[in-house]
Amino acid sequence: MKEYRESRGFVEFGPKNTAPVPLPAINEIEQIRKTYDPGAITELATSIVHEEDGNTWFDMYNPLLAACLTPEEAEQYLKEHAAFHKGSQSIDNLTPDDDGNYVILISGHRRKRAIEQLLSQHGIAPECTLVNVNLRRGITFEEALVAQVRENTHEKVSPTETAKYIEQLYIYLRDKEGAQPTYRRLSMMTGISEGIISTALRFQRLPESIQKLATTHGDILPYSTLVKLEPLMRKRGELYKKLLSLGQTMDGEDCKTYVENHLHIVANTIVEDLLGAKKRNHYIEQQIRDLELRIINAQPSFDLIAETSSGAQRKASETRLGKTAVSAMRHACRDDPRNMPPEQLAELEEFVAKAKALATPAVNGYEQESLLSA
Repeated sequence: MKEYRESRGFVEFGPKNTAPVPLPAINEIEQIRKTYDPGAITELATSIVHEEDGNTWFDMYNPLLAACLTPEEAEQYLKEHAAFHKGSQSIDNLTPDDDGNYVILISGHRRKRAIEQLLSQHGIAPECTLVNVNLRRGITFEEALVAQVRENTHEKVSPTETAKYIEQLYIYLRDKEGAQPTYRRLSMMTGISEGIISTALRFQRLPESIQKLATTHGDILPYSTLVKLEPLMRKRGELYKKLLSLGQTMDGEDCKTYVENHLHIVANTIVEDLLGAKKRNHYIEQQIRDLELRIINAQPSFDLIAETSSGAQRKASETRLGKTAVSAMRHACRDDPRNMPPEQLAELEEFVAKAKALATPAVNGYEQESLLSA
């Protein structure tokens, strides 16, 4: 076998530049994954620990993947990173390694958090920790960006975070090259299908308040449902412009507010009526067909009875939904608060406390923002 290798040669697969790196020298900067499941991190940490004959050691089947850059390369990398994430990152905030180079994590953020959790549990100082890292020397930001999304295979990034990443990549390439990248090119770069890319960009066109519902209420308003609101959003915009051209005052509302309010009304109806996946899709499709008819049949303002403002309609929708939620809660507890699970009671008490605090006239804008984001 040895003679065969020497005579024929072999192609080598696997990491070529794996090396131990001090944990404090592994720099993290903003990346596509924004949320981490604490339970999944603990499970991952457990898989790293190995024990035998009273001895404990740590091992990972997959090393972290990181860029290893000279100061000049790091400056360029951070410049492109800032253009992609619409922010800024100074090299002064990074920690160089012993050779003066900068190790910037590309993938393995969950593994790094699992390592940090284990160090805390075992009372080990990060300064005394070496982590095996697959180092990509001189890698460009664009190459790292592609590697990052391709490496996120074990714990998939959420659909909303993936959609945001695709939109950022689309804008980054468009601004950098002065031409819109095709779905095919984005698919070839990332390994994500053209269909998913198209869906992601439609989702990103929705108002931010609608996008957030996939995170805050994903069990009843999942990404797959919300993205179907995008054609409804466009039809609402068409109707607004048609009515405005026919003399409707639209109660002084601008197009963005009008459309956003009506999307929330649709979302509230889906939740209030507890519509299943098939009924949700049918309801949205029916809404689109109704809007198409309204656009065709719209008449000059003297033949129209001005409808209630979208803001008032949304408020009425939210009031109905609130009453339904209270009724559902009372039904679940059989009208006896003692039957409410402690964790739900604690969550409800926290929510009510926030509501009371926000209702206080003395609460200023900054305090309101803090309470809402808490």
